[in-house]
Amino acid sequence: MNDQNPEIDEKTYLEGASLTEALSEFGNPELWAAYNIEFNPAAHRHDIQKSGNFMEGLSAALGGLQAMSQLKNRRDNIIQELKSDILNLIRRGDLMAYGFKEPRNLSDIPVKIPADLFLSGELNWDHSELKYKALEFSGIRLFRDISPIIDLKAENRNKEISPLKNKSKNIADLDHDLHIDEKRAAEYLGISFRTLQGYRVKGGGPEFIKIGKKSVRYKVQDLIDWANNHKKKNTSQY
Repeated sequence: MNDQNPEIDEKTYLEGASLTEALSEFGNPELWAAYNIEFNPAAHRHDIQKSGNFMEGLSAALGGLQAMSQLKNRRDNIIQELKSDILNLIRRGDLMAYGFKEPRNLSDIPVKIPADLFLSGELNWDHSELKYKALEFSGIRLFRDISPIIDLKAENRNKEISPLKNKSKNIADLDHDLHIDEKRAAEYLGISFRTLQGYRVKGGGPEFIKIGKKSVRYKVQDLIDWANNHKKKNTSQY
C-alpha cells in the first residue's frame, strides 16, 4: 500500500465500508457464506405439531431451542473469525481506515487512522467507532486501496500550481486566457510595473480589467496582442 496520507472527499469517504460492512466486503468469502446458512425455525415447529403427545412435543421443542442456540454460537464464532480477518488485513496494510476525530466539527474531514493505533484501540464494530486512550474516532470506514486517489490528488496538485509562482523562465508558458496582476504583466512584457502604471494613466498600454478600487488584472492574450502591435523593423517607424 502507498504510505501517503491523502485527504479524501465526502464521495470517496462514503465509498468505503463501515466496520460491519467490511466483514462481508473484505472478509473471507467462505466464512461469510457459512455465516449466512439459513436456519428455518418453522421446521422445528412442524416437528412439534407432528408429535403424538405432550412429552414428544416438549422434547422436539427443546431440541429446536438447542439447535438454535448451537447455530447462534457457530455464527458468533464465524463473526469473530471475520473480525480477525479484517484486523489482519489492516495489520498487513491491505486495508486502511479513515474516520472523524472526536469531538468533531462540521467542517472536519476524515483522517487516516494509523494501523498500530487501530489495532491497539477498543473497537465498537456495530457503531464503527474506535477509542484509544484519550483519542476517539467515529464513522470509521475501511478502504482496500486508495492509491488511485493519491495519484489523482497529486495530478491535481500539479495542475493547481499557479503560474504566478513560477520563475520568470516559465513565464512564456502562461495560459493565454489567464488574468495576471500588474507586476507579473510587466515582467511578461519586460518593462517595469511603474511604466505599465504610466500606460494606464496616460493611455496607449494594453487593455486591463479593474476589480474593485485597487486590483488590476491583465489577460495574457491582450499582452501578447499589444506587444505584437508594437513590433518595429527600424527606428524610422516610431
